[in-house]
Amino acid sequence: MRFRKQPENIHATKSAQTNSSGGRLLRKNTFLLLWLYGALSGQCAEESAYPHLLQPPFSIAEIRHYRDGGTIGAIIKDTTGSTFSFCIDRRIDRPAAILYWGALYPTAASAQIITHRDMRFYSTIALLQQILSQHLSLPQQTLLRTYPGDALAPEKKGLFLVLRALEILQQQATTELTATNEAHPG
Repeated sequence: MRFRKQPENIHATKSAQTNSSGGRLLRKNTFLLLWLYGALSGQCAEESAYPHLLQPPFSIAEIRHYRDGGTIGAIIKDTTGSTFSFCIDRRIDRPAAILYWGALYPTAASAQIITHRDMRFYSTIALLQQILSQHLSLPQQTLLRTYPGDALAPEKKGLFLVLRALEILQQQATTELTATNEAHPG
């Protein structure tokens, strides 16, 4: 069996694939292969897309803030209609925030834990950063941090929750990496 070398510029390849007559079939086959790999390795929840496969601009299709201690769930939609869902478990009885892919709430059957050691954790952080930078400048993000979430208009409340989710994940990554470095110095 022969394997073709992966191109360095994935975005250029993807646009070239969609412009060709067989582009849709190739995109579907690529997604099926990614899904099959994830399913066989036990690393794939039922998702429409992975964050790194989404095409900007992004929109927040749905976002929820639960009154269980602060769990946040969201569905992100890209320009092609693909979606990505995740939640950050902040229930009161949890010692730390936990990221889940594939669900709006941690107890859903499709929810899959993503740890800070997994690159998917950092691709989620990158997606949230892109969403914020797409909608708000850095000074606007700083200003948004100062408002209480309940006092915001609905369109700003979604961005506030994305900002809060990003802060939680960044704090979790920093805490975990610091603990790892202290446990294994040098």
